[in-house]
Amino acid sequence: MAVYRPLPFVHHLLTKHLKSASYVIDATLGNGNDARFISTILQRNGKLWGFDIQKQAILQARAKIGSTACLTNIIWDGHHHMFTHLEKYQGKIDCVIFNLGYLPHGDEAITTTLPTTYSAILQAVCLLRQKGIIIIVTYPGHPNGIHEHTILANLFTNVASHNFFISTYAQINNDKNPPHVFIIEKR
Repeated sequence: MAVYRPLPFVHHLLTKHLKSASYVIDATLGNGNDARFISTILQRNGKLWGFDIQKQAILQARAKIGSTACLTNIIWDGHHHMFTHLEKYQGKIDCVIFNLGYLPHGDEAITTTLPTTYSAILQAVCLLRQKGIIIIVTYPGHPNGIHEHTILANLFTNVASHNFFISTYAQINNDKNPPHVFIIEKR
């Protein structure tokens, strides 16, 4: 059995969970790596929506995704507005992925924040179908990231298990605050 680093583990989860006709939200497009990976899984009937607040991220994601078989809609808006854009898909989304923190190779002062992330997670729960998943990657290695990670971890431990199955994946023998992956399955 192979032990995955956090980001390959996320891609493994996506490969196992998504089907060619899945509906997926990339709540934090960033450089477009997750969106590109997801678009290779989805086919003609699949749909991918991506959100980001930074024009640089939007342009990079569009370039990486290119022309794919799945319908891709990139939205220049914060993830905390996803329900406004996707309300008609309530209960139909297969997966929502969050890669929290700042844009790699971008302005590290522009980060996700707990209030908008929390709002986006609540909206994602409303959009998710039964047995759909939310994947959240936190980065506790920077000041805002440790705050976001700690609060979310505490919040998730108090969610009723009959509604959601929540687990975490992280390297525990690394003192450099590696990324943590939270997986939420709607029951």
